[in-house]
Amino acid sequence: MSMMGLSKSAKRTRKVVSIIAVLALLAALLPVVPAWAAPVLTVSPSTVNTGQSVTFTLDLTGLSTPAAAINGQTITVTFPSGFTSTDNSVQITAVSNGQPYVFTANAIVSSNTVTISVPSNAVPGAVTQLTISDLTMQAPASASSGQVGVALADGTNVSAGITIQQAPQAVGTVTITGPSSATAGQDFNVTGSITDAAGQPLSGKTVTVNIKNSNGVVVASKTASTVVGNFEAGPFNLTAAGSYTIEATCDTVSRTATLTVNAAAAAKLVFTASPASLLKGQVGSFTVERRDQYDNPVSSGTTTVYLSAVKGTQAAGYFTSGGITVSSVTISSGATATFNFTPTVDGTITITASASGLTAATANLTVPAPPSTVTLSLTPALVSGGKPVAGADITATLTTNVPADKDYTVNITLTPSADTGWFNAPPTVTLNQGQSSATFTINTTQNAAGRELTVAVSFTPSGATNPISASQKVGPFAAPTGLVPSSVTLTLTPAATDASGRAIPGTLINAVLTTDVPADKDYPITIDLGGVTWASVPASVTLPKGQRSEAFVITTTNGAAGNSLTVEVSFTPTGAARSISDTASVTFAPSAPSGVYTRNLTFGWQVFSMPVKLERSLVDLLGGADKFEALYIWDTTSGAWKPYSQMTSEEQYGKPLAGYLVKMKQPASALANYQRVPGTQAVPPTLALKQGWNLVGASGTGLKNVLASVKGKYSTVVNPGLGNNASWSAVTSESISTEVAAIGDAYWVFMTADGTLAGLMAPPVQ
Repeated sequence: MSMMGLSKSAKRTRKVVSIIAVLALLAALLPVVPAWAAPVLTVSPSTVNTGQSVTFTLDLTGLSTPAAAINGQTITVTFPSGFTSTDNSVQITAVSNGQPYVFTANAIVSSNTVTISVPSNAVPGAVTQLTISDLTMQAPASASSGQVGVALADGTNVSAGITIQQAPQAVGTVTITGPSSATAGQDFNVTGSITDAAGQPLSGKTVTVNIKNSNGVVVASKTASTVVGNFEAGPFNLTAAGSYTIEATCDTVSRTATLTVNAAAAAKLVFTASPASLLKGQVGSFTVERRDQYDNPVSSGTTTVYLSAVKGTQAAGYFTSGGITVSSVTISSGATATFNFTPTVDGTITITASASGLTAATANLTVPAPPSTVTLSLTPALVSGGKPVAGADITATLTTNVPADKDYTVNITLTPSADTGWFNAPPTVTLNQGQSSATFTINTTQNAAGRELTVAVSFTPSGATNPISASQKVGPFAAPTGLVPSSVTLTLTPAATDASGRAIPGTLINAVLTTDVPADKDYPITIDLGGVTWASVPASVTLPKGQRSEAFVITTTNGAAGNSLTVEVSFTPTGAARSISDTASVTFAPSAPSGVYTRNLTFGWQVFSMPVKLERSLVDLLGGADKFEALYIWDTTSGAWKPYSQMTSEEQYGKPLAGYLVKMKQPASALANYQRVPGTQAVPPTLALKQGWNLVGASGTGLKNVLASVKGKYSTVVNPGLGNNASWSAVTSESISTEVAAIGDAYWVFMTADGTLAGLMAPPVQ
């Protein structure tokens, strides 16, 4: 080659190198342009069991598929060979322009291929994500792996892996082979096998073994895996002897077997029955039981149990079994032996049962000491000049040096005896166990005057051969003259009368009984009203000791009109053979006044009210200032009681609808006519009520009607009692119904807002 030729060749080479360098420089200067990400398919679930029917969700991301390749087009889904389906529709969610579009598409299945027809106009623009759901396929019968593919009309074809694993084998039978018994405190395993329905052993199966007690409570639980169908679960260790149930469960199949846990070797003796106390000479039954270290009774084997009873180092009694004295008993068949013990000393005795190689059983026995001495005291109920009064009772008290170790029947002897008719006492009295004294009453008659009485008591303590006794003399007795009541008088005073002095029906009768001398003791009074039904007295009336008189109230109804009432009072004085009595009578007006205010007030605190103004002031109405101790009206403004001295003139006279509180010194029947007014003034009264508690009077016969004008403004109504005719205690605005509210009653009303109470009665016209 010529030099010129070489020069041209070199030039061409330099040009190529220059072009390459320039291109390299340009490539370095140009920005890096990323490659488009490939679409990704996610199959869920990606692992299925052979023969399993599965609903799949196929999710394609990273798409950039134009709408034309979706709308009205088909999507082809291919599963590995062997998959089948009968689905004819699926649900598709397509993300276009950042918005999801959900629609149902028809599906045609051919073998393992599903062709999905997308409706026209399904999406408005390019699709970036496509999800196919509700696609149900049947997995093949053999385990394998493969690909699920999805192909779109624009040529996109994406796949993802799927695994078909062998379906778990179903459990047919669970068998427990052992054990049937175990020993308390020793380890043991539960063995068995698991097979399928064809009887073939199943390996790798998890078996749960529960052991339940007789109440069905699981007390131990273990798990194990099968090896060639066999399992061994454990170790188990049960300390309580008895019957148990073994339950082995694999999947949903279970089997049970019975397990008997036997007691371990005998380790100790225990008293299962032993009295806490016995009397000296009393026989007590004891039971000793042979047990293992876990407190299980041990019924096998023969054990000789040696017995001892000591107080300190002193022998304290003797043992018997089968009627003979013994020093030991034998436990053979069964776990227990029973024996008797009789203490011969008092105090604390230790009973011991022992056997070779076993821990001994001990029990403490308390034997109380019996009384060794007794004393007697006599206390007359009435004494005159240092002498007991004939006819008055005597209280006798016997006292021992220590509390009784048991119940004792104490014999009582009177000299002179009860046959004389002067003295009387029960033949015996009981000194109760744990007590050191007992009392009884000796009755005397007035014929015992000038006589003396000797009282003796005796009983035989536990373990003693001879009785212990005590005696006491009392007297001579003084005559009872002037010392006990011998007469009684009765006076009856009507609380309200008519112009003729006759008692007003329905009012109170004040009764007072008076004796000639003060009562030597409390006397219950018998009151006889002759069987009438329109009068009543208190359930009990007592003339107190030291008093000469006692007052009580007779309550009457309108049924007393035109009748007479005869009252008898009586009681039997101390030492008297018969009762003393007196009678008194009262005559009633022929009729109860109509249109008249009536309110019966008894002793102590009472409430009352009036529906309209009365013709009498409060003081006059109550029978005078000397008849009551205090009189108040509730001031709603200050929320406090206002005494009579601070009341307004209207309140002192008697303010309609207002509730009053009075403390009566003696019973009274408040009667008054309603104040008559001119016709133009005959307007029912009203009463301003304030928020909070108000004591208001009743102007009608029904509580609901009385409070009708403040309906919705009160919450609670309380009946204070204190003389009210109503028996209910409290009601609310929601529960109020047919509660009685009689004229003259007064009730507490809690107002939730201020209101005005309207009366239900108008004043009578002049």
